[in-house]
Amino acid sequence: MKKTKESRGITLIALVITIIILLILAGVTIATLTGENGILTQAQNAKRETTKAEAEEQFALIANEWMIAKRVGDKTLEQFINDKIKEGKLTGVADNGDGTYTIEINGSKKIIDQNGGLNNPFDTASWDENASSEDCFIWLSDDPNSEDYGTIIGYTSKASTYATLKYPSRCKRVEFTYNEERYNNASTTYSDARAFVRNIKEVELPGTVTTIGDYAFSGDGWHYFSSLEKINIPNSVASIGTSAFYGCSNLSGTITISNKVTSIESSTFSGCSNLNSVTIPESVTSIGTSAFYNCTSLSSINMPESITSIGERAFYCCTSLSSVNIPKGVTEIGDKAFTVCTNLKTIDVDNDNQQYSTENGLLLNKDKTTVIYCANGISETTIPESVTSIGYGAFMNCINLNSIKIPINITIIEDYTFYSCSSLSSVEIPESITSIGSYAFWNCDSLSSLIIPNGVTSIGSYAFQSCESLTSINIPNKVTVISRNTFDGCKSLSSIIIPDSVTTIGAEAFYGCKSLNSIIIPKSVTTVRFRVFYYWSENQTIYCRASSKPSGWDSRWDRYSSSTARKAKC
Repeated sequence: MKKTKESRGITLIALVITIIILLILAGVTIATLTGENGILTQAQNAKRETTKAEAEEQFALIANEWMIAKRVGDKTLEQFINDKIKEGKLTGVADNGDGTYTIEINGSKKIIDQNGGLNNPFDTASWDENASSEDCFIWLSDDPNSEDYGTIIGYTSKASTYATLKYPSRCKRVEFTYNEERYNNASTTYSDARAFVRNIKEVELPGTVTTIGDYAFSGDGWHYFSSLEKINIPNSVASIGTSAFYGCSNLSGTITISNKVTSIESSTFSGCSNLNSVTIPESVTSIGTSAFYNCTSLSSINMPESITSIGERAFYCCTSLSSVNIPKGVTEIGDKAFTVCTNLKTIDVDNDNQQYSTENGLLLNKDKTTVIYCANGISETTIPESVTSIGYGAFMNCINLNSIKIPINITIIEDYTFYSCSSLSSVEIPESITSIGSYAFWNCDSLSSLIIPNGVTSIGSYAFQSCESLTSINIPNKVTVISRNTFDGCKSLSSIIIPDSVTTIGAEAFYGCKSLNSIIIPKSVTTVRFRVFYYWSENQTIYCRASSKPSGWDSRWDRYSSSTARKAKC
């Protein structure tokens, strides 16, 4: 005879009752069975934990399945979730209206986003139990039906009583802008509102915040979040504005950026000199100009495969950064993106990148014909023979670089090429070079001598300025102009010959060259600008081949040199 569901239920109940009676007879009390720590209670808790753990595993599997489906590209997230409902893998779903969905498995809930990220739903009630009072903030609107409702634009004096400011769940957007009516209603001024947050050390943002506006938490002298040490960026945040944390020099630890954010805007973390690391999600595609400028404690950065562009000076002066990776999708790296990263020794470019490559600590274009950048932390490198050009400022601030040999295929040393390479003591310049750019060897103060090939026809302004150890250098006889400040500050220079090809000497060209006993200005020189021999002493002699001062010589050509430091002719 087949048992019905009812008979099976009655049998089970009878069995449970029998077990309980037997346990009681054995001396086990009801409290031991059903109390807070009772056997049955523990069993129920264990079952709940098991169910929850199983749900977590299922959530993870569903997220992985979605990422596979996304790569195939044949479904939207909504279609994918509907399929899982039909398959019985999900017991509930809700569209959050922002591209995310709350999915449910046997009572457990998670929020899934377009990138497969999983987050717990935000509990507003429990959050607000410990949130800072709403009257700490200046709200743009008090009308719940207004799109401005939930926008914070400033702070009241009550905010100054907190060291940790926990924003209430009403908050949707954080800005720091002036609105005369709202500030007047709060009986404060923009200047006072900034001062009220001067001592805030920690900010806790709720999972309702979607936007962090321009300068919202800036610690510069104008916005005053100067004491901020810690802040969370909820997964609900989809946009972080320009200079949002600019100048927060006390902000430390790790910042994890929400996986809804698609770009790190210009100067977002500029000047966050104590920030140790930043976690960038796969949703981010671009890193803006000066985004991490002067983040001197930033020791590592892992750029996800989603990154396609890195802006100018994005990591400028990140002096603790030792390695960087360039993902395969990067098509643009701005000027000076990694300049003054003085500990940077490794540049790892994905082999599948179609724009860039790397070799010997150098960032090169794909076919290795152009040097774009040299890791500032290396002491030696070899430029591949395939290279035909060295980019603007490619070796700028390579303060540990000792020597360099320029390949014969290169014809131009661009502006700022070896700017401030303070340890550079040896440079081999091939005969193929025809031009040396402005600031090319500026402040290379370990360089003692240099042979410039005869084929060079131009030397840019400030080219050798502040090369304090330079004792001798030649000027080729095809050079017609000695540009302004070319040898300014070369205080050890003891010998130089100006060839007859030179027609013009620029302003302050030999400023402070105090070790030159004498110099001869040939007849060919028809133009001399002002203060060429600034700070020359009475022990130095200027010989002029011209019988009289040419009309093209500035009346101040020898100004601020000793009156006895020249002769009209020899």
